[in-house]
Amino acid sequence: MNEPTTKAELLALINTEHDRLTATLSGLTDDQLTQPGVESEWSVKDVLAHVTWWEQWMVQKLDALARGDKIPRLLRPDEDQDTGLARLNSDIFATTRDRSLAEVRADFDRSFEQALAAVTALPEHEIFDAQGLGGGLNEAPLHLIASDTYEHYAEHSDTIRRWLDTVHNAEN
Repeated sequence: MNEPTTKAELLALINTEHDRLTATLSGLTDDQLTQPGVESEWSVKDVLAHVTWWEQWMVQKLDALARGDKIPRLLRPDEDQDTGLARLNSDIFATTRDRSLAEVRADFDRSFEQALAAVTALPEHEIFDAQGLGGGLNEAPLHLIASDTYEHYAEHSDTIRRWLDTVHNAEN
C-alpha cells in the first residue's frame, strides 16, 4: 500500500479500506459475527470493538494536539511497545466483550464518521509535516492516522477473511 501524499489521497484510502472491511462483514450472520476464534478468542464483534477503540483514541489524540494539550501516555513506564499494546488490546477485549453486537456495530459506524470528520478537519499541511499539530507526535500525524484507520482496517479485514476461509474449508 503506497503512502498517501495528499489529504484527498488519504481520505480516499481510509474510505477504500473501510469499505473493504465492511464488505468482508456483509452477509455474515449474527452467529458468525459473535463466534470466537477470529483472532485467538476474539470474534468479529470483538475485532470491531477493538478497531473502534483505536479510532476513538486517534480522534482524541488529534483533538488534544490541535488544542495544544499534552497526550496521556498509554504505555506504562516499565513496558516496551509490544508488551504495552498487548496489555491494552487485552484490556479493550475485557471491557468490550460483553457488549451487544448491535451496540458494537452502532459504535463502529459512528466512530468511523468521527474519524473521517477529524481527519477532514485537519489542515493538509499539518497531516504530512513531522512538526504538524505542534510536533506532539514526534512524527507526521499521517502515521497516527494510518495506523488507526486504513492500515488497521486492512489488517483486520485480512484476518477476518483468513478466518472465513478456514471456517469454509473446515465445513467442506
